[in-house]
Amino acid sequence: MAGFSDLDPKNYITGATDDTNIGNEGDRLKVDAQISGGSPTFNGSKYNVEWSRTDITLVNTGTGTTIFQYTGAGMLESFLLEVEDKNTDILLFIDGVERYDIDLRVYDDMSFEHGQIGEYPVAYDKAEKIFKHYNRFPITFTTSFEIKARSNNKKIKSYVVNYFEA
Repeated sequence: MAGFSDLDPKNYITGATDDTNIGNEGDRLKVDAQISGGSPTFNGSKYNVEWSRTDITLVNTGTGTTIFQYTGAGMLESFLLEVEDKNTDILLFIDGVERYDIDLRVYDDMSFEHGQIGEYPVAYDKAEKIFKHYNRFPITFTTSFEIKARSNNKKIKSYVVNYFEA
């Protein structure tokens, strides 16, 4: 197996105190690092991943049934919802203001087959019955965010929510 030694020497990484080239298969790049326990952080914010496989039965009235809610400041990165049926509405509230109310029956015409969801901010995988909210730039909230769903006695089978606490 070819190693880094086959590359042009000017592209080597130099290390140690004598600037010895690092680039052979047996060489190791040395890094000083300190890792502490607890949740990972980003710019001082705690990163959280919440998930559940408990069925949540939905109601078809008003603003629906709360799936997940967080009170405090931070940034919402993404969430996935496994729905029982496409006859479901997905609602997102940021700081008490409704940001969207998506009817998956309408969205089904614009949905993707499994593995083809890509990098769209919201998408519905009709084969897996997964609704995905993903934003490359997390949504900032100052007081809360809430994910809700509305349907006639259908269920949210599971969910995953990723967010940062301020």
